[in-house]
Amino acid sequence: MPVDLKAHLTMQLNQTLALYKKDVLACTEEQLGTPFNETTRTAYDFLYECEYVNRRMTQRIKGEEPTPAPWTGWAVAPEEWRNREVAIEKFEASVNDLLAAALEDPEKEIILPDEVTTPFALALFADMHSMYHLGQIDYIQTLHGDTKMHWM
Repeated sequence: MPVDLKAHLTMQLNQTLALYKKDVLACTEEQLGTPFNETTRTAYDFLYECEYVNRRMTQRIKGEEPTPAPWTGWAVAPEEWRNREVAIEKFEASVNDLLAAALEDPEKEIILPDEVTTPFALALFADMHSMYHLGQIDYIQTLHGDTKMHWM
C-alpha cells in the first residue's frame, strides 16, 4: 500500500505543533526565558530558531532565496519574541506555512546547492529539527524540577 505523503506530512507537522503548544503552555516564564548561565540558550531561543528553519524550508520549497539568519553563532530570540503568546503564534504560523507549501507538490524536485530533494523531505527535516529542540525544552522543564510529560 503506497504512503499518502500529504496525509503523512499533515499528521506529522500537526502533531509536532500540538506537542509544542502543550509543552510551551506548561512552562513558567522562568523556564521559557531564563538561561542557566551565560552559555545556555532559552526555550524562547529554541522556538525562534525553529520558526526560522521552518520559514527557510518554506522559502526553499517555493523556489525563493532563503532569508539569511539574523544572528551569528547560536540563535537568540529578540526581545519581542520573549512572550509566550507571540512565540506560539509565530511558530504555529511557520508550521502552517511550511505545510501549505509542501502540500502543493510534495514530490517536486528541488535542486539545492549541495543536493536534490523534495518538499516532503524539507518539511520532514524542519519537523525533525523542531522535535530536537522540543526535547531541549522538556529538559529545561526537568532542570526546574518539573518532571511531568506535558505533551502526553
